[in-house]
Amino acid sequence: MDEGTTPTRITDGRNFDGAAGGEYDSNLYRFDTIADKIHNLNSVNDQHVDEYADIGFLAIESGFDQPTISGAKAALKQILSDDSLCPASVQFESSSADQLDDLSPGERIKAARKFMNFIHLDERLSELAHAPELLRVVRLLMGGREPELYQEMALLKPAAGREKPWHQDRAYFNIDRDHPMIGVWIALDEATVENGCMRMWPGRHKEGPIIHFQKRDWQICDTDVREGPRVAIPLAAGGLIFFHSLVPHGTPHNSTKQPRWAIQFHYYPKDAPRTDDKKRLDVFGSEGKDVEC
Repeated sequence: MDEGTTPTRITDGRNFDGAAGGEYDSNLYRFDTIADKIHNLNSVNDQHVDEYADIGFLAIESGFDQPTISGAKAALKQILSDDSLCPASVQFESSSADQLDDLSPGERIKAARKFMNFIHLDERLSELAHAPELLRVVRLLMGGREPELYQEMALLKPAAGREKPWHQDRAYFNIDRDHPMIGVWIALDEATVENGCMRMWPGRHKEGPIIHFQKRDWQICDTDVREGPRVAIPLAAGGLIFFHSLVPHGTPHNSTKQPRWAIQFHYYPKDAPRTDDKKRLDVFGSEGKDVEC
């Protein structure tokens, strides 16, 4: 996930994400190993389901072919550059311009950091989210329950774009904790150690929720992750990660001059009940817990 921040400027329903981010200890994103990868989606079997239960994620080396990935990128660019399509949820890097109106369509594409609610805007994106080979794996990881798309998000880390601090996605979702929630992170560009590929804390999901704080973002306290084991997951474009909603993860800033785009979906069982903010924050929020970060 990549939300929970407070915008500093609202222009035409969209905003610059100037209040988020900040300096951090680079040691937060050190890693001990590079993740092993399964060759493709069709290779995922019951043994991999057991592995997912143990470490909290599965990395797929080759999930989607280049035409599918190129089509998804083209669709996102078209949405960003078209005022009649561009969602109100778009957030931009604060250093991009003083006003959203100052951005040309090309600059808008380069500056966008994230947006949501776009599946209905282009068939190529809807087909990606509902790809049968993708949903087969989600269904396996849910123990055979029928998945439903809960959320879609474009995660567009611009050149020199900021980090996404360590967090658990479950801290954002009002879904009963007794039911599975599975994230799927798909690389639309090559994701490397230098441009901010995913870091995961394997196995930590089995210990349950971690209190989150509003610091550089809605995040786990830095001191709570500094000593944990870390795995980096570089991917080629078309590679992807399935991950448990309680496995801690984060991405460092993009230290290159090129953007690193990804698309992320979350799925939950169709029959899973929803809860509310209060119940979620009773578990993940810091209020009333006599703790500090």
